[in-house]
Amino acid sequence: AKEFRYWTVHDSMGALLPWPVFEPWWNALGAELQLKYKTDCIDRNVLLALISPEHHGHQVLQAYFNEQADLSRRHLDAARAGRQHVLLVDTGWSGSILGAIQMAFPDISFMGHFFGRYAYGEAWKPWFGQLVGIEVEDRAFRWHRPHTSLFQHRHLIEGMCEPAWQSVEGYRVDESGQVLSQAGPIPPERIQP
Repeated sequence: AKEFRYWTVHDSMGALLPWPVFEPWWNALGAELQLKYKTDCIDRNVLLALISPEHHGHQVLQAYFNEQADLSRRHLDAARAGRQHVLLVDTGWSGSILGAIQMAFPDISFMGHFFGRYAYGEAWKPWFGQLVGIEVEDRAFRWHRPHTSLFQHRHLIEGMCEPAWQSVEGYRVDESGQVLSQAGPIPPERIQP
């Protein structure tokens, strides 16, 4: 919910869910919750309530998340072609995606090569043993360690390294039955420097 701080529940869920999922979810809420969610800001407690089995829109969200979990597993299985070990390469810093994907697929061994390994001034994350920072590794910026100055400009660096293409926010099945990201394959001209 950090990226959506001060957003209403309505606007947050509208940004997170594709329209064919958002519309039935919103309609399942009823007038009282719709009025409340148009003014209340989203936070951790609201998110926990939204996924609770007692919540009015729970069945819509559960069906969507179950479908996406199945599609993401099919996509991953096709990409790894039976291999047990997967290398995740990312322009990121803390590897939170590595931790999340390892939790989602505990039967697969993941290793991450990221631009840097950065703990944002906090303790090392549980997945840091599987994460290598290619350019720099440390807990925080330290003036006596000049290479850690990269942490001060991490968003600029990450932005320059990423292709000009949509992030993967979900999966779909194409006409041939292949599972793809909702954005489809990145055109080669978007990858080339």
